[in-house]
Amino acid sequence: MADINFLKSIGTVKQFAENTFVFMQDEHGDCMYLVLKGRFGVYIDSYSDFPYRLASIESGTVFGEMSLIDGSPRSATIIAETDGTALIINKTNFAEFLEKAPDLSANIIKTLEARAITTAETLRGLGLEPPLAPPAPKQTDALLSPMTHMAALSSYIRKMNALLPPVSTEEESATPLLPPADDTVRLLPIDYRSLDNGVSNDNRTKINRRDFICPYCGVETTGFIPLFSVLTQKSTSLDGRIIYEDFDILRYTNIVCANCNYTDSYQIFGKPRKCPPGKLISGNMFKNIENFTGYKMFYAHSADEAILSHLQNIYCMERTTNDPLRFGKAWMRLYWLYRDHNVMNHAVSAAAAARHYYKRYLDSYANNLTPKSKMYMLAKLGELSIAVGDYDKAQYYYTEILPMNKKTDPPYHKLCTKRYNEIFKTPVKRGK
Repeated sequence: MADINFLKSIGTVKQFAENTFVFMQDEHGDCMYLVLKGRFGVYIDSYSDFPYRLASIESGTVFGEMSLIDGSPRSATIIAETDGTALIINKTNFAEFLEKAPDLSANIIKTLEARAITTAETLRGLGLEPPLAPPAPKQTDALLSPMTHMAALSSYIRKMNALLPPVSTEEESATPLLPPADDTVRLLPIDYRSLDNGVSNDNRTKINRRDFICPYCGVETTGFIPLFSVLTQKSTSLDGRIIYEDFDILRYTNIVCANCNYTDSYQIFGKPRKCPPGKLISGNMFKNIENFTGYKMFYAHSADEAILSHLQNIYCMERTTNDPLRFGKAWMRLYWLYRDHNVMNHAVSAAAAARHYYKRYLDSYANNLTPKSKMYMLAKLGELSIAVGDYDKAQYYYTEILPMNKKTDPPYHKLCTKRYNEIFKTPVKRGK
């Protein structure tokens, strides 16, 4: 590795305590990190919106470099899994870093080349032909600037990404979004009965405080989000729910803005989004929502609070977005919460709403989805159809999965086939 004294002269050394968030997926970035000591975990959002651990980064490895090369948002969440130290290199010193640390520059180029290959394979899997790749430097190009080669690879990756399904599925609507209601809004169903039993778990070691900018009003607010580096995954269901040992992530999904009461998932609060143009919104725009303005204890969100926060999330989304995938995920999480607490009449209603939005999403984007994503979406629709008692539709969705290429995701395809045989070849189990 390059001389450490030189590296320290062009960067800033920063200590990270164990379980500290370095940055979150989709945030803007203006620097890269070189790990000097410790271990950092790489977490990416799964199709169900719950991050899973992708890899670890240890001494001598860089991360966050793409933000300096092409200005792209962070592609993953990075968490310090042990006490660690990293050198922060900003854009001003990046060129000098590349010039005087050739071994690390070569590692960055290898990472970009691997990413380009993976993206090209994804395009071919969708039946699309990737653009012509930039020529690899020849030995005679020894003086070629590493930054020039990185820029060429980055441009190539961006061209391919432009052919992939859009990251955001937000749709423009011919009708205006709904304004906050003038009268008091009751979120809970009239026949809702409290689920709280006075018993709560102390989860302060499994969550972490983080400051966010509200995507609605633009004011900074504080939220507490799951600390995935200390959670142990127990299982994953066919409808995409990830279950953790002794921790209910559904209770810690949403952030509530202290200024305007806007409520949404921590993923949306962590994304670079703009508030309405021209002005900040002052005061509580959603003040007329009955019962819920935030959590009483940051470390123990009750079942009632969790359900209210999800209902409030949906109410806020109805006034700020048309994205069917976001609505599908929100209703799905609410369905899981109701089902966990055996509130089956409301669970069925939530499942029906989730199915409506997921179907709308699939109808709009089926041709752009990867085979794996399409398989996951069909299984979600199949499970939601079973939840609402529509077995004919459930059979249709699972029948669509059976002939799909088993190599796309062999374990998941096997689970889907097993589920199909269990439900539709054993009629006695249909009512369960």
